[in-house]
Amino acid sequence: MSWQSASWRIRELSSNPVAYCRILLHDTMLNTDGFRTGVAESSMCACKTDNKTVEHVLFRCANHDDCRTQLMDVVENIWISVTAKNFVHSKAHIERTEFFRFCHEA
Repeated sequence: MSWQSASWRIRELSSNPVAYCRILLHDTMLNTDGFRTGVAESSMCACKTDNKTVEHVLFRCANHDDCRTQLMDVVENIWISVTAKNFVHSKAHIERTEFFRFCHEA
């Protein structure tokens, strides 16, 4: 998958406020939420290393390494594009963002 098509997929997903809200409300169809609500038999991920949470799938699960690599390539290309246009936020501003703090806690 090219970074352009991956970028399109990310835009498609980010335009779905229902999916985003379900993540924030811990109401996904991932095993941890499904187990809590009685839909899944176990909260364990298929990789057998951790519970299948949003954080696990996005940042640690070996089953999703390829997708994570594609995502990071898209983010890197966006970063390069933004820095080329001199729209870079200061390091202090970036470190204050919730996503940055979350990534460094994981």
